[in-house]
Amino acid sequence: MWLLSTDRAELHYFISPEAVPGGYAILSHVWTNDETQFHDLRAVQTRCKETGENPRDLVSSKIRQFCILSAKHGYTYAWADTCCIDKSSSAELSETINSMFHYYSLAGVCYAYLSDVAAKDGKLDHDAFDKSRWHTRGWTLQELLAPRLLLFLSRDWETLGTKAELAEALEGATKIPVSILQFEEEIRDVSIAQRMSWASRRETTRIEDEAYCLMGIFDINMPMLYGEGRKAFQRLQEEIMRTSTDTSLFAWGLYGSASRDEEHHHFEPSSYLLAPSPGSFVDSHSVNFEPHADFPVVSDHSTAFRARSDIGFRRNVPSHSPLLPLACSPTYPSWCSAPAPSSSSPVLTPSQSLSASSSHPAHSPQIAPARSSTPPCVGSSCSPQRTFAPSGHDWASPRRPRDGSGQTYSSHTPSGPTPKPPAALSRS
Repeated sequence: MWLLSTDRAELHYFISPEAVPGGYAILSHVWTNDETQFHDLRAVQTRCKETGENPRDLVSSKIRQFCILSAKHGYTYAWADTCCIDKSSSAELSETINSMFHYYSLAGVCYAYLSDVAAKDGKLDHDAFDKSRWHTRGWTLQELLAPRLLLFLSRDWETLGTKAELAEALEGATKIPVSILQFEEEIRDVSIAQRMSWASRRETTRIEDEAYCLMGIFDINMPMLYGEGRKAFQRLQEEIMRTSTDTSLFAWGLYGSASRDEEHHHFEPSSYLLAPSPGSFVDSHSVNFEPHADFPVVSDHSTAFRARSDIGFRRNVPSHSPLLPLACSPTYPSWCSAPAPSSSSPVLTPSQSLSASSSHPAHSPQIAPARSSTPPCVGSSCSPQRTFAPSGHDWASPRRPRDGSGQTYSSHTPSGPTPKPPAALSRS
């Protein structure tokens, strides 16, 4: 970890953030075209060894003011992403990006420099603050969430307030709850879908960074592969699936997303389960995950119902909104069958995807008939399909059976009686 000495803006290396004597200050900002970078600092240091000048006087005004303020507050060392990362080393770049959330969380103070916000008579201009570009950038999301002490500064380096003091204004600008900003609630206790929604309106210069900037928020580590494009966000979601049982990861693009191309169509051969970008979660800010929910429930409301789908996530949705579907399976054809709809039971078409099971018939939509008029196949008439092995079931994690037998999937339809679905997934 490279840090700047605040008295001379010279680079010093430490093995970890914990090894920095006296701690360090850290900078959060929006990049501009005239940033001082790592190689620039090296060149300045070489020059100053010959001339005797102070390198701090020759760096950009942003870095100079950052060092001066950090020194004023008692910090000997400071870190800024523009000049403290050797981007010529792919190994160092990958290590730093994977550790960045950790860097910000351990900093003694984080200065959020808002170059487009000016103080009015020494007071915060709330309108300018709400519209600041700092709230729209992907990397500044973790820089907002991680530090315990975050101090907002105007373009003239005047203090605007702390994160705790401006929590309500920040909630309005970023949609992040005050309880998270004031550390009353842990980030890990918030559903994956909600955390994704915080990044849904943010932008990054590189497409890959829309995934890389979220790794710390989901406690994920993975290698950097610039050039992979949107595959980076797919890899992020795959890593989240490896470490979390939170199925709200799939609660995207269902409730009025900007592009219809991002909706789920699970009956289509080309359907996909993972979102193409964080923007797909723009309407997922109210999705909650309940890991111990054992069956869908619907409570009676006049204009909307509170629904919990079979895969475990929950949110308030209008009564006409579909939920994620259960896949139809020749092994369990009864899951896809339904009684003839009545006038009091609204029908969801296959493209709308799903039904919600309920003890209130008037609010229980039914699955519409399949597109084909052919009845669901049963037993030996079904085409081969991957199904669970007849023994060693672990329905929550089918690739890791609880009995340690090593059995996972069978590539054929099991012979003999059709096994019953687990009680937690039954659609009686």
